[in-house]
Amino acid sequence: MAALEDVVLLLDGERYRVDFAAFGSAQTIIKHVVLDWLQRHDPHTVHINCKNLVSYISHRDIGSLVYLIVSSPFDARAYWNRHVLSDATTAHTWSLRAMLHSLCRLNIGHWSPPAASIIRGLKSPKVDKYRVVRAGDCFLPLDQQAMIVNHIDHMCAALAADPVAMDGTALRDVCMLVMSYQYAFRAGQIARIETADVRLFSTGAVHVAVTLTKQRNNRKRTRVNRRIKREWGPLFNELVKRRESDTMLPEEGVPSRLLFGLTPQGVSHAIMELTEELTSEPWSPTDLR
Repeated sequence: MAALEDVVLLLDGERYRVDFAAFGSAQTIIKHVVLDWLQRHDPHTVHINCKNLVSYISHRDIGSLVYLIVSSPFDARAYWNRHVLSDATTAHTWSLRAMLHSLCRLNIGHWSPPAASIIRGLKSPKVDKYRVVRAGDCFLPLDQQAMIVNHIDHMCAALAADPVAMDGTALRDVCMLVMSYQYAFRAGQIARIETADVRLFSTGAVHVAVTLTKQRNNRKRTRVNRRIKREWGPLFNELVKRRESDTMLPEEGVPSRLLFGLTPQGVSHAIMELTEELTSEPWSPTDLR
């Protein structure tokens, strides 16, 4: 690990490079931190933390990061309150605290496990969690909701009339739209649904198992089963049939076991294109939450 110039994380079919040169004089320590993260956290969390640290260095400078690493916990806390808190984003502070916790676990510099309580006391900038709610920016207008539901119903009717004529991409996209609209799943959650996660019943019921992704540790993650609206179930029946028969192939680099065969970015792009076509506004999976 010490000799590596970078590491590549393969996440949902896409490659993300962590370039240690971006950490300057702190790169040797950051390599140990990243290794610690990889042993404890989901790779997506590792990628986010690395990206946030690089962003913090660009926003401030490498000296600010190095000061936190080499200082005593008490000096670091004082520096945090005077300089970091006033000029860092919430995401920056999350990843900086994650780094400091790793330093404690690894006993690097003045940092050791007893200092974890000091790190937990480091504050983040205040965030107005309900700003978009008060502004109304997070709500899909009722007329546009009706357009989405009408499209899903229309696709069900078209499938019932002539399954062979149903375009594969249109079928895939409407199923992703159902997952986003009915249950407000994120793009990453939708992208990680496997064909084996879809249970088809003789009654016509369709259940989909989805992983809750807000847990940083894989061991703490839970899976939930969600029932697709009965009238929309045939869409998933047809999609599973086509995926199992290999008549629909995944995007290059995406594992064939995944139901929709797209990366999270691909899911977002497809849903935004479809919703823009339906409502004249591009709504992402995050917007539909």
